[in-house]
Amino acid sequence: MKIHNKEKLINLIKSDSSLEGVALSQASKSLAKDKEVVKIAVLNQPASLKYADQSLKADKQFILELIRDFDGASFTKNVCSILEFSDPILQNDKEVVEEAVKKDNYSINYASSEVLNDDKFMHRLVIENKGLLNYDACKKLARDQEFMLKVLEEDPFLIQNASESIKSNKFIMDNVVSKNGNLLFYASSQLKNDKDLALRAIKEDEKAFAFVGINLKSDENFLIDAIVANPNVFDNMKKDKLTNKFIKDSNFINNVKEALGRKFNEDGKEETFNDEKDNENE
Repeated sequence: MKIHNKEKLINLIKSDSSLEGVALSQASKSLAKDKEVVKIAVLNQPASLKYADQSLKADKQFILELIRDFDGASFTKNVCSILEFSDPILQNDKEVVEEAVKKDNYSINYASSEVLNDDKFMHRLVIENKGLLNYDACKKLARDQEFMLKVLEEDPFLIQNASESIKSNKFIMDNVVSKNGNLLFYASSQLKNDKDLALRAIKEDEKAFAFVGINLKSDENFLIDAIVANPNVFDNMKKDKLTNKFIKDSNFINNVKEALGRKFNEDGKEETFNDEKDNENE
């Protein structure tokens, strides 16, 4: 039996602890259209919106008000439910989608395909809401080379949320590590053993050496090239179990000095390298 008494229904809603906010399902047609009643229900449990009158589900200003006023999100109570049960017209409204995503990234899964296919809008949304690429609705974008190139140009740290195909793309990873060498961490195993990419990362930041592949760390010629690219990486090699053996080898040290000498002769820029103190401490 439907409830026609507003006060009685509100009291029932406030005591409703169900996951779907079923108390509102007992509302009469008139109370299911009552904004005060529906707002109390939705702010208590966002999933309650499914039981509201369709006119309210399609009321943009009312839905925006619910999204903006909702607080106290938890595992069972999230803004995404508001977008989920809103009218499809509002799931296709960029302002509504953006407001919902600001409160709960999972809301993106209820945006229309038209919104998701708007690259310009999604570019801004992905930049402003970190982690958005992790959600199912954005998996296609996380694999899109053109889209990812643009967002990574603006925020290279988004590589952590990119697809494996993007992390395996040398051209894209080359752009990423040139901005922050330590992002070599997110490259595929194959690219971590790519000499050119590893050297670019090390040149940008010597600490990137920690993420270089095992094959390269076992390659004496690569290690020499790495020191030439960034002499500061020598200290990182000392701390690495795989490369420490080379540091103790006097022939290796001599080869490094020769390589640095050749670089000086080629570009006229002297590279500082001092291993004497290190060797004395061994």
